[in-house]
Amino acid sequence: MRPPRCCLLSAARGADGPALLEVTTHRDLAHLSRLDDLGTERWDALFGPRGFYSASPWLRHAQATAATAPYYFTAADGPEWVGALPAYQLEQDTPYVFCSPGTVVDFLYRQATGDDALWAAGLMPALACGGRNPSHTKAGVAAGLGPRRQREAVEAVVEAAERQAWATGMESVSFLYVDEDDEVRPG
Repeated sequence: MRPPRCCLLSAARGADGPALLEVTTHRDLAHLSRLDDLGTERWDALFGPRGFYSASPWLRHAQATAATAPYYFTAADGPEWVGALPAYQLEQDTPYVFCSPGTVVDFLYRQATGDDALWAAGLMPALACGGRNPSHTKAGVAAGLGPRRQREAVEAVVEAAERQAWATGMESVSFLYVDEDDEVRPG
């Protein structure tokens, strides 16, 4: 039995704009052609200059080589996208060991304690969030958002990823390699 999940997709109406964010899950984008239909300029703008591994050129490559179609989560405030997150389903036998939460958590646990984390195998299958290059995993947010709206945008796409993972029988959701200077400011 999965733990109950609480999903907060909105907050009280405030000066930064309407509280409700519309979240959309895009999947199996018709062999990449519909990635362009999604609006790659809008998508890429949310990740900024350091978002190469979540930008549309890399996503085309990642989707072409993925065992299962990736997920693309977007959060919109009216017609404007304010958040985005690519995510990849990984099975127990994934060849991408540095993307596998089971493998990475087991390694880190052994380094810290000297013991094997036998329970870490239970983290698979997993939904690996961020670009499918494990050195950079991040969610994209619109430039110029206030701290509260920025946090809401990230929460919206992360919670959508969590709901998708639980609905499809995955055991965990991971952001394994977040850059230390990536942050959502308190708000």
